[in-house]
Amino acid sequence: MPAISHVESALDARDSKAFAAAVANLPGTPDDHRLYDHPLIGWVARQGWAEGVEILLNAGSNPKNLPGVLHMGIFPTYLYDTDVRALELLLDAGADPNAYLPEHMGTPLQAAALVIEDRGAAITELLLNKGADPNLAPSQSATPLFEACVRPCVDTVRLLLEAGADPNAGDDDVTPLHAAISALVNAVNRSEDNPDDSSAEIALQFVPPTIELLVQHGADVTATLNGRDVIWRLLAMAEAPPGLMETLLNAGAPTDGTIEFNGESVDYLGFAVFRGAPLSVLRPLVAAGCPLNTPYACLSDYSFATGIVGWDPEAALALWDEFDTVGQAFLTAKTARGVSTLDLAAVLAAHETLVRRLHNAGVKLTTSTLNGKTTMDMVREHQPSMVPLIEELQAAEAS
Repeated sequence: MPAISHVESALDARDSKAFAAAVANLPGTPDDHRLYDHPLIGWVARQGWAEGVEILLNAGSNPKNLPGVLHMGIFPTYLYDTDVRALELLLDAGADPNAYLPEHMGTPLQAAALVIEDRGAAITELLLNKGADPNLAPSQSATPLFEACVRPCVDTVRLLLEAGADPNAGDDDVTPLHAAISALVNAVNRSEDNPDDSSAEIALQFVPPTIELLVQHGADVTATLNGRDVIWRLLAMAEAPPGLMETLLNAGAPTDGTIEFNGESVDYLGFAVFRGAPLSVLRPLVAAGCPLNTPYACLSDYSFATGIVGWDPEAALALWDEFDTVGQAFLTAKTARGVSTLDLAAVLAAHETLVRRLHNAGVKLTTSTLNGKTTMDMVREHQPSMVPLIEELQAAEAS
């Protein structure tokens, strides 16, 4: 039986005593031998057996002369329950934490960025502590941060940023921020196409905190990808996480863009109302000066002002309290058919508080729209419960 076969058997059994004896019986040095076409210490590192690595080091193995062994111990950790201590032994013995090997996923940190969750973070922290450069990425190669931002690697992202990784160094024109958003968009699309696919659920857990970390460390929220900024990309999603848009808007993301919808350019605020975005998203768009009373044919001639009073009356009231310009828009806005904000608050929202406030501010009951209907006609047809209130307001106007 060949001597290397005894080594392999002891390795498979994790028998330290037998492994040490088998290694001692090998002719030459341990580095003269290979298992499955890998240097012996590289294969043992791949298995994550720290004790085996230590035995080989004591027997004369020299990682300095085997630049691939560190990578071998990193990348397979997503498959094997490996011991990070095996990597530490290699680094302490002289393995280069910045060695670049294209055939082994680039630099050690780039390889570590492909290892998700806790184990990837543990490897990243070890490499950084041993002198790995968080910004080292040879040409035509994505940075470790870029790689980590598209995977469930939030702790790895945090460690890299805290170590000084450039939050804006990307892959060609794609920044880590856009890469993370693309990961979310693609995951949502996959899950929409396949109900059994959990990609969206996973992405919704790691993308928002990843982006928050990028923003905290200076990511450029104004950068565009193919001419589209970050808010455009999120608003274009059917269900973008509202907290994520709020984070980007508060960090200074562009608010003056438009989205093409059914052949028409719709401003971000108008589209956000149409999407049913929460107050946390609407507020910074209003503050940024987005149009309040521009009607859009593709949105049934609704503007922000006419849309929000009918679709989200509580948000309408909150924004009215915060912005005088919103209240002024409510007083004059009408749909193309002559339906006022009061009509919409009564007929669509059936919201008594908003109806009273609009009326008290000077919006009168509609006597006739282009369809020949009064406020009372519309209420009787669609919201009979509002009839007593409209009768009360009619009496007030007549007195």
